[in-house]
Amino acid sequence: MWACVLVLGLALTISCDKGSSPSNPVAPSPPTLPGGGGTPSEAFFIGAGDIGYCDAQGATPGATATAALIEKMGGIVFTAGDNAYPHGRTADFARCYEASWGRFKSRTWATPGNHDYETPGGSGHYDYFGERAGPYGLGYFSYNVGPWHVVSLNSEISMTAASPQAAGLRSDPPANRTACTAAVIHRPLISSGPNGDNPGVRDLWRILREAGADLVIAGHDHHYERHASIDENGMPTPRGMRLFTVGTGGAMLYRSGGLKPTTEAKVMEYGVVRFTFQATGYRWEFHTTTSGVVDSGIDVCH
Repeated sequence: MWACVLVLGLALTISCDKGSSPSNPVAPSPPTLPGGGGTPSEAFFIGAGDIGYCDAQGATPGATATAALIEKMGGIVFTAGDNAYPHGRTADFARCYEASWGRFKSRTWATPGNHDYETPGGSGHYDYFGERAGPYGLGYFSYNVGPWHVVSLNSEISMTAASPQAAGLRSDPPANRTACTAAVIHRPLISSGPNGDNPGVRDLWRILREAGADLVIAGHDHHYERHASIDENGMPTPRGMRLFTVGTGGAMLYRSGGLKPTTEAKVMEYGVVRFTFQATGYRWEFHTTTSGVVDSGIDVCH
């Protein structure tokens, strides 16, 4: 297996020992984001994107390996899109996702990606995950994980400032919000990988930043990349959000070179990121399938 690890700056190894139970979203009339409740003092949030990839024989070696990591961890599981290759069909989920990450479906919140939307309207994604993907056909919703609020966003529909999704993000019920907020979306705002930057995300990023969100988790490029806190133009700012691209769930890895000025760590190896959400901050660890924890740290909320 080809693997490369590049870590820049301070990394702290953190150990944690408890998780949480998921909250249930409520399907409102669009464009309001459905929310969830529950605020225990600490919770695990674990996952990746770009997961269910089958080889010619139907085996999923990458997804099977990352699922083995999650198997050992308590907490809530997320997906960051491109959950079932190649086209997000019902058959793709049954063949390329169910045998690996499917065992965690009851504790998973799923965000869609572009491959999931190669089936019209992402119907395979919504049929497979059911309520774990939020209201059918939207792909944007919110829920609480321990003391944190989490927003799932859909990069495969309109993300403009005038879109229903943006309106839903602005009106995310204040009662559901907590001191710290994370967002999950498939396409990263910036990336040093071959897919590059995604300027279409800017309007949603601006809304999140203005609301005081703390971090964004993405996939799409098949590597792990951690960025410093950035604004909607990809410029560093302490009042922005830290970006984690975690496209390492099981699809073929990219051998992508180069770095962005804001890149703090980059890893080309299968793995999952585990966050420990606490009332005023968070810890992260990127667990790989072959090298253990190769990037970790701690930060506080705004």
